Amino acid sequence: MFVILLAGLAAIPDELYEATEMDGAQPRQSFFFVTLPLLTPIILIAVTFRFIDAAKLFDIIYSLTRGGPGTETYTASYYLYQQGFQFFHLGQGTAGAWMFTIMLTFISFWLVRRLLKPVEE
Repeated sequence: MFVILLAGLAAIPDELYEATEMDGAQPRQSFFFVTLPLLTPIILIAVTFRFIDAAKLFDIIYSLTRGGPGTETYTASYYLYQQGFQFFHLGQGTAGAWMFTIMLTFISFWLVRRLLKPVEE
């Protein structure tokens, strides 16, 4: 995420900051009215990538902690694996996987749609 945000910051032209400085804007105003609006699409891309990465986080938890100590490192994907393949609650595991997939689809669709929305001026 840091590299994506750094690339987004580097893409903002310096002339915009010079113009805000000449207009007498404070650094906080420059951030809220120049940097943040121009970084919003980049932030959404970074959040989408991070969300997808967090949703598929299974292998590290399985190989390192197996969800432990207790249930401290459970994720949805590890929980569904455990329900379906360790406890043999196949119906519950399958239903949870479908619900998880539908939830991820809706959230990803919303993030991409928000990203592709035209900028209002």
